[in-house]
Amino acid sequence: MKIIDGAFQTSIATLPGNETDKPEAARNEPLYDAAKVNPDGTPVTDVVEPYQLFVKPTAEVSALYDEKAEDFREALAAFKKDQGLPWSSIDFRAPAFDFHFRTARSEKPDCPLTRMVLPDGYEELSAVEKQSVLWKNCTETAYNTPADLADHASDPNLLIGLVVLSPLHTHTTFLHASDEMPFGRTKLIHGHGSAGTIELRVPAGSKAPFTGMFGATSVGVASDGQGDDVNYFRNTFSNIFPPPQSTGMKIVDGAFQGSIATLPGTATDKPEAARIEPLYDAAKVNPDGTPVTDVVEPYQLFFTPTAKVTALYEDVKKKDFREALATIEPAQVLWDVSAKGTSDENEKAVPIGQLVLTSKIVASSYCDDSLFFQHMRHRRPA
Repeated sequence: MKIIDGAFQTSIATLPGNETDKPEAARNEPLYDAAKVNPDGTPVTDVVEPYQLFVKPTAEVSALYDEKAEDFREALAAFKKDQGLPWSSIDFRAPAFDFHFRTARSEKPDCPLTRMVLPDGYEELSAVEKQSVLWKNCTETAYNTPADLADHASDPNLLIGLVVLSPLHTHTTFLHASDEMPFGRTKLIHGHGSAGTIELRVPAGSKAPFTGMFGATSVGVASDGQGDDVNYFRNTFSNIFPPPQSTGMKIVDGAFQGSIATLPGTATDKPEAARIEPLYDAAKVNPDGTPVTDVVEPYQLFFTPTAKVTALYEDVKKKDFREALATIEPAQVLWDVSAKGTSDENEKAVPIGQLVLTSKIVASSYCDDSLFFQHMRHRRPA
């Protein structure tokens, strides 16, 4: 079914028309068409459609259903008209199903949601306010026991992972402008991880020439998965990744490279390569959201773990890296951040600041299923 879901998601992306002519996701059927026409066929003037519809069997109809019937059609045939099956006329005197409606994503429905959703007006919030919303969602859906972690530790199988090879699937990584995954999308890479709130602290009088998010203190949420090394803070991270070694990652690398070639726009609207994430988008906007006049972006960032956090993590590392990350306390400096302005191998990196943890680190279903980090794709315009 996951393969079918992926196929439907790809199909939706290729439907004719604009965004409002397509479902939000493969598993999210929009209800606007049903709300814009009255039962007598006349059009509705002011349409108000539900966002989510819940159909819950009543206790009465559940008790009447014969679970011992060899063919479910025989059991259904035993129902009387007055019990109102959902695909025939519904008798509201003895309904077969209770209906519950949700008219906006931010409303609390009568039935529990399967995932958190961003509130209306989220995009207009400040960075600090957005961080607060995302962190609330992470903590409210946190895994609380090792058993919870174990239940959420398996990765998608090979057949599901083949969806990554589709350019339309990987396009979402670059084009989906949101802090949440598209509804119905499954994380096929880094499917399980932890998250915490962070602050990039840039000291006053910094000599780094870079602008935007690299020129002043800013806040954010950090999340990632892990490779084979059980010490998460062993090596330096960067926006430029080394060549893949395993066959599987080489295939993924090739898929991303193919996806980049088919992204819309000119050459500067696309990353230089699949393993190089450009930083122009982060350098052209200040932490308060105002645009930068004269943009100076780094070419390569370096996140170097501090000796202290590497030693701390070495002492507590466990089989599940999420348990170890949960032991790190707020106010810990995680990485020293530096950058180079060009691809020149002889250029020395300039210190920018430090990434400081400002919360505990938690693993949660929101982090695994919903939290989304859009990949930057724009380079300096020619």
